[in-house]
Amino acid sequence: MWMSFDHDTIHVRSTAFWGQESLSLGDIKHLRTELINERGKVVEEDWCHYHLAKMRDFPKLKIC
Repeated sequence: MWMSFDHDTIHVRSTAFWGQESLSLGDIKHLRTELINERGKVVEEDWCHYHLAKMRDFPKLKIC
């Protein structure tokens, strides 16, 4: 997949994104996270508790 980190937005499910070493997290500037798990249940509170600290892995992030 090709993308422009300056213009394109990465759109992922809340749980599918973490652990993807193939993506260059340090280059992502625009991120959209769908806070729904595999069963369609909203995971907003769980996501913030378990994954918010991982946002440090996105040093160039401008919009989330």
